[in-house]
Amino acid sequence: MEPSHQPIRSGLTPALPSTERPLATASTPSDSWLSLVPSAVFQQSPDGSFRWISPQVEEFTHFSPARWLEEDIDFWSCVHEADFQTVQAHFDQCRKSQKLHTLRYRLRLPSLGKIIWVEDRRRWISSSAQPGWFEGSWTDVSAEAHASQRLPHAAWQRALAALTPGMGHDLNNHFASILALSDNFVRKHGPENPFFEGAKTIRDAVQQAARLVQRVVGLHLTRTGEFRYHDLNEIARDSMDLLRPSTSRRIAFHTELCPGSLPIYADGVELRRAIILMVRNAVEAFPMTTSGSITFRTSPGSALPIASRPSSVGRSTPFVCLTLHDSGPGVPADRQQHLFTPWFSTKAPSEGTGLALSEVRRIAHMHGGEATYDPAESPGATFRLWLPQSDLTEADRASDSKKLKTVLLVGIADALDDAAQSLRQMGFHVTATPQHGLELLQATDTPYDILCLLADTDPSIGGRLVQIIRSRRWPTKLVCEIGSEPTVLPSGTKPDLSIPYPLSNPEHRARWLSAFGGAAPGSE
Repeated sequence: MEPSHQPIRSGLTPALPSTERPLATASTPSDSWLSLVPSAVFQQSPDGSFRWISPQVEEFTHFSPARWLEEDIDFWSCVHEADFQTVQAHFDQCRKSQKLHTLRYRLRLPSLGKIIWVEDRRRWISSSAQPGWFEGSWTDVSAEAHASQRLPHAAWQRALAALTPGMGHDLNNHFASILALSDNFVRKHGPENPFFEGAKTIRDAVQQAARLVQRVVGLHLTRTGEFRYHDLNEIARDSMDLLRPSTSRRIAFHTELCPGSLPIYADGVELRRAIILMVRNAVEAFPMTTSGSITFRTSPGSALPIASRPSSVGRSTPFVCLTLHDSGPGVPADRQQHLFTPWFSTKAPSEGTGLALSEVRRIAHMHGGEATYDPAESPGATFRLWLPQSDLTEADRASDSKKLKTVLLVGIADALDDAAQSLRQMGFHVTATPQHGLELLQATDTPYDILCLLADTDPSIGGRLVQIIRSRRWPTKLVCEIGSEPTVLPSGTKPDLSIPYPLSNPEHRARWLSAFGGAAPGSE
């Protein structure tokens, strides 16, 4: 199908009418505000040629405004074939209605070998002196578009994962029955029995399977946020033992752990999660029918070449390194810079979210480390997880720098200010809200130290807050201020402290400090 808007190749940018104010370039002081606008702003003729376009277009198309203006790039040849007719209809609709219209579509950038998504907002401008034109903007929404494609699959994976604890419990019940029967047979019959070896094999296999299921369920039930001292060698070995039976037999695992120990101060749950994500990413890179190997290596950071060390964490700082090398096809040079970008993936939306490596880097950063890709080590792909080497003083420093205890204070508006002021004077960090407690809890993964329900709090809100805290297994303490009506709590729930109204009373403050301690005023 031929496009209805054929580009006109006059080689000249149409002039603006003399009665109109000419457009200044973005370098002039009057247009300095353009540097604050993330979108590319433009004027475009109906044939697709640009009359003017702001410098921001180069940030996401990598083509300068001059190339777009000089018609070095044909707009219609850049529109993705699947969106061509939709964009034509978008142009026609704008011209007919002369209202602001929005459309998302893909632009193909052949010289870069990539496709981007843009949100196109435009309106038609009529002029009696010359043919009309479009005024509009482009915003790069590639990440959002990729996320919308991949999130439904991620939600389905999360739904399936939610079944694991229950299924694991049922499997363990079946394993227990098989284990009891096989073990009873082995103990009652000697090696001369023809079924002895078979029963022993069944018993041993069921024991291993039960331990594996328990470990997987344990990963689902563990909570993050607890830093302890670990040996990186032990975590690598433990993770490999967990991953080996759950990975295709066509992938072989090898370990090259350095002698001695590599002490780190880390969240063991998050660190194992990072390793699992790295291995999963490596396994999925192998073509379906091929075999290969994955090698774990641990080493002091100083044992690796300087060129392999990340400059962002400081080369003088002692770091330890976990290296994961796979014998797969490797990563093409043009994709290496995007490896840790959220939602970036070379796989179909149903085969991955594009979040694995960005999550690995997030976990590395939360530990003060870094995650890198080393293109020098080939063939295959090499990823490194860098973590600060522990000097065994981190726990003391963390204790000394512990933040103020956090309190979520919920109650009627008239009583909130006095109660919040009293708690702050006692050295607590207070978030006070008359009605948005549910939203605050649901929007965070960081537990509050204390939930305080003031007198006359809406019973339905108070009960729901407690239910959320219990479902997340938070160690949050519960305080109920005693008012004219008793606080309604879920069945089986007792407050850690019941305190008479008002909380600002000196005697009541003393009871609070006795129960939870405090800090000197102004220590925040």
